[in-house]
Amino acid sequence: MKTGDAPENSIIRMPLNYKDSASQLDPGAIVTIYQYEILRNLYGRLVRYDADNQLLSDIPDSFSISGDEITFTFGQRATAADGHPIDAEDAEASLKRLVLKGKSGHGDIRRFLCPNHTINSLNDICPGIRVESNKLILKVTHPNLVPLFIPLLESADYSIIPKENIDPVTGDLVDRSHRNTSGPYYVSSDSPDGHITLTANPNHYLYHSLMPQEVSLLPLKSSESIDRFERGELDLLPSAFYFTKEWGARVIDKEKYNVHETLPIRVVIMKFSKNAIEKFSQEQRLYVAQLAGRLINENISAFGSLPTQQFFQAMSDGALNEEQLEEIQKLRLFSSHPKFSKQIELALPHERYELSKTKFDEIDEIKLLDIQDNSIFFSKEKHPELFRVQTDTAWAENISLLGYGFEMGHFRVPTLDPEEWMRDYIHTENREDRIKKLNQLHFDVLRNASIVPIEAAPYYIVAKKKWTINQSRLFAGTSLWQMRKN
Repeated sequence: MKTGDAPENSIIRMPLNYKDSASQLDPGAIVTIYQYEILRNLYGRLVRYDADNQLLSDIPDSFSISGDEITFTFGQRATAADGHPIDAEDAEASLKRLVLKGKSGHGDIRRFLCPNHTINSLNDICPGIRVESNKLILKVTHPNLVPLFIPLLESADYSIIPKENIDPVTGDLVDRSHRNTSGPYYVSSDSPDGHITLTANPNHYLYHSLMPQEVSLLPLKSSESIDRFERGELDLLPSAFYFTKEWGARVIDKEKYNVHETLPIRVVIMKFSKNAIEKFSQEQRLYVAQLAGRLINENISAFGSLPTQQFFQAMSDGALNEEQLEEIQKLRLFSSHPKFSKQIELALPHERYELSKTKFDEIDEIKLLDIQDNSIFFSKEKHPELFRVQTDTAWAENISLLGYGFEMGHFRVPTLDPEEWMRDYIHTENREDRIKKLNQLHFDVLRNASIVPIEAAPYYIVAKKKWTINQSRLFAGTSLWQMRKN
């Protein structure tokens, strides 16, 4: 199907704050939720969660477990737009690519499949990855790792890319058009500013005649998106969209629209750079983070949010116990104003800077920075001293999001070595013991005040009434292929 060939009533127009060409997307280098939203619809994986939170085979027909081996059997569930059937060799090359590159943003499969082993090309042997006929066989270092490892493969980082599209020596993508993909959609048109069209792939097992046949991604400002949605010029506001309380009150209305709501796994934190942690005391960080968070949230607090002092929310894996929570609460109380010998730099994206700047006019401790290029918030080398982050936390134990948290510097604790901690964690056989380690990490991070949680909210998806949404409540992300036209 060519761009523009889809019937008008099967097209979804969707805003997404991604203002770049699709050619800049790479499943092995996901940093933002906007990249994630696109890539999870373009590429299939070895496993996926359905709307009922059941873990199923995705591109393979099936998978089975025997001791320390997981066998994925491939049929022909997906064919790329050029007619190439996605097979076990494509999956092998895709996983080896991540071994060759080092790791993805959401975990490191080398810990499971080939620890202490490097490869110099896709043709080199990785002890835990092999293909036999139409089967991909993954051998983890210990059988107890299987329950942790399989859900990791659901992340978009572990997308299956056609082998011909991966340079065998560098692991780089050869063709960055994302036309020949393994998922239910492919890119049919692109532009440098983020105007991208996704078209449904009828040769994919997830294809359905009632799913959106074409998705037009529009790089709009949030305020413009809300206005255009209410005027009927947009069909869907995805989970990546940030609903302020004002915007949510306008469109999160189940009488007018179809609304999907996750558990409260969208957490807003005030985050300090490594340099700021060294320059400012724990007391200063806790004080200024709470002050800044409160002032910013007067304008842009999330719809459905509640104040929180935890990163992992109450009742979820890793949440604080009563004694720990009481200690954190005491640390966050101030009977007097801590002294500052220098200002701390607080960086805000331009749109939020404009909303918040007058509130900081008389705050001597904070120097507000107007950031035009949002990439600074995802650069380890250029991190501002203090900034506001929205991030996805899991309700249940999730190696992928733990890996992302370490990769993005959310879990900074003096003397803690992230690699050593993760290695110890995944090799802890008993789940209850792992959750205790996760809880202790959580507590230590909050005591260190490298991050200061401010609020927690659900992710929302809002669609016109003619589209049903059908998504899991436990995970962020908009699975377009699960939507159906009424």
